[in-house]
Amino acid sequence: MLVTPEDTILEQGIRLGFETSNNEAEYEALIAGLEKAQALGAKQLQVFGDSQLVSNQISGDFNARDERMAAYLALAKKLKLIKF
Repeated sequence: MLVTPEDTILEQGIRLGFETSNNEAEYEALIAGLEKAQALGAKQLQVFGDSQLVSNQISGDFNARDERMAAYLALAKKLKLIKF
């Protein structure tokens, strides 16, 4: 869900066509939201999530030790919209 500064709510659902862990699904949702926000012209976002692992990896409190998590983290940071 994206909420504009004017409090307009934009909801989007995604379906993953592959097996994934909960944390990978959280990253997929985060990246989809970041890409959507970027396509809409957002310059900065405040992101909320319920995955402690993903949130702490994004904030830099946890290292991404797993190769797949590191790839997701790199992609999320590459989008450069998250407010740290």
